[in-house]
Amino acid sequence: MAIEISNAHAEKVPADYIRRQTLVGAERYVTAELKEYEGRVLGAEERIARLELELFVEVRGQVSAHAEALLRAARAVGALDVLVGLADVAHERGHVRPDVDDSQALEIVDGRHPVLEAGAAAFTPNDLRLDPDRLPDHHPDRAQHERQERVHAPGRAPRDPGADRRASSRRARRPSGWSIAS
Repeated sequence: MAIEISNAHAEKVPADYIRRQTLVGAERYVTAELKEYEGRVLGAEERIARLELELFVEVRGQVSAHAEALLRAARAVGALDVLVGLADVAHERGHVRPDVDDSQALEIVDGRHPVLEAGAAAFTPNDLRLDPDRLPDHHPDRAQHERQERVHAPGRAPRDPGADRRASSRRARRPSGWSIAS
């Protein structure tokens, strides 16, 4: 902080002004009052910086003491954010949750690929049914599948081949508007 006076008025400067800086066309002066005020301002800035550091260290300590809980909460919020985003997309695009059971069968009705469907080109939904119990007799995997059926874990009964068909018929009950691939 200073009072700047041009060289043209230099002879009018009061005697209690103290020259601080010489410029090309002027001089900068300070007074005792300005020096005192400047000292208070600079002291206040230093006190503010010191208080900010003290508060920061205190808050950092509190956060550190609760870091594990905060990280768990942050992970939970992140996971929830992802799930909500996926749920929004599923709702907007009409996606449904699959029915999962213990059979080896895979049945997709009106299957759509989300990336292709989001594109500009038209996409036709497709049905797919993969069921090792319903392989044709001439299928090359039929013999392998039948061998696997005969081998079972000790203490467990052999798998009932009809169980998959019964489970499949239970899965076949879909909401109206769904079709079942055969």
